[in-house]
Amino acid sequence: MKQRGFTLLEMIIGITLLGFILVLLYGGLRLGIRSWDAGNQRVEATSRQVIVSDFLRRLLAQTYPLQWTQDDGKKTLAFSGAADALHFAGPIPARLGAGGIQLIALEGAKDDPGQALRLRWQAPDPKAHAFDFSGEFDATDQAHLVKGVEKIEFAYFGAENQDDDPAWHDEWHSDTRLPQLIRLRLTPSGSQQWPDLMVAVRLNENAGCRWDSFYKHCVGQ
Repeated sequence: MKQRGFTLLEMIIGITLLGFILVLLYGGLRLGIRSWDAGNQRVEATSRQVIVSDFLRRLLAQTYPLQWTQDDGKKTLAFSGAADALHFAGPIPARLGAGGIQLIALEGAKDDPGQALRLRWQAPDPKAHAFDFSGEFDATDQAHLVKGVEKIEFAYFGAENQDDDPAWHDEWHSDTRLPQLIRLRLTPSGSQQWPDLMVAVRLNENAGCRWDSFYKHCVGQ
């Protein structure tokens, strides 16, 4: 019996169909890889968001009512709250530096793209008579917590004076009272939104202390 082989036309059609199948398989593989990478990026972004939010929550909750005695004998708290920056006193994790109470700043810093939420810290100056946070910092005494930030907004809830009712403020001007709540709102440059961070300050001004320049540590009243 005579065997019949494939004709040239049949081979061309078969090769063409095989090519189409390979193209579809390759397209599906690329789509799967992109979806996997996008999922991993979302998971990493969410994980970092949770870690940074938890760190900021603990940091702000431990705001310490450190007091300075000025030249005229007036006592003022080491707390300066602006709409886009916050300077305060409190402990930092041991892995970041020396223990004890540190002067801490949360503020915007230039970054590519946009800006970053920067953390700075330094030990209180025993010779200072006011809460001054304008000095230079070493590169090891600062860190960028969140990059690609379009806007940084702080808000403060409480009564700045004894006779006032508690309310939200864009800035905190009281030298004798700490806010009850601190809110941080970050607007990222991309699409990954951050929920508002609302933190209750654990200590109030009654738990304050003053900086002792002789013993070089915080002492009670």
